[in-house]
Amino acid sequence: MSKTNLRKSIAAIATGASTLVAIALLFTKIAIWVSGGIVTLFAATMARGQQASVAAAQASRPESAIVESAEKYRHAVLNQDATSVTSLFREDAVEMPPFQPPVTGRAAIARFYDEAFHSPAKVTAFTLSRSEVHVDGDTAYDVGSYKRGLATPAGPVEASGPYVAILKRTDGAWRIAYLIYNCDCPPPQSR
Repeated sequence: MSKTNLRKSIAAIATGASTLVAIALLFTKIAIWVSGGIVTLFAATMARGQQASVAAAQASRPESAIVESAEKYRHAVLNQDATSVTSLFREDAVEMPPFQPPVTGRAAIARFYDEAFHSPAKVTAFTLSRSEVHVDGDTAYDVGSYKRGLATPAGPVEASGPYVAILKRTDGAWRIAYLIYNCDCPPPQSR
């Protein structure tokens, strides 16, 4: 074989080899791109699935609805919104505040909060510390303690104590059936 033919053969082999290398590199790039897309798609699908799972778990936990109801109550009290507070109670609800007789029925509870919110004492702070929330069918309870700050003409007052709220599912919503709370303070002086 002559030198010229040898050079042509080597050049042809080199050209073929570089073409093969180029094709191999191209397929490698495509494989990386595809696998990157698959990994991205997999990660996005997993993230969406995880978000859906968390949402479903929260929805399947009725305790979260009870906690949400308690937060609505707390915010309505802080905003001194008697209508919003009253909407959280059943028609036949009973509220048992400390140092006074029970308040029975939604209409009486509405008057109770309306009078309280129009008194000289104004709620300035209100927190709930939950000990236990439990749901059994259409009945639930929320047990804990509360702290409430009031601004009064005589100065600031803090009230705190335990509470028990018993809720019943009514027309598809959790409503307060019984609200019982005590005050870890001395009873008011009788006049």
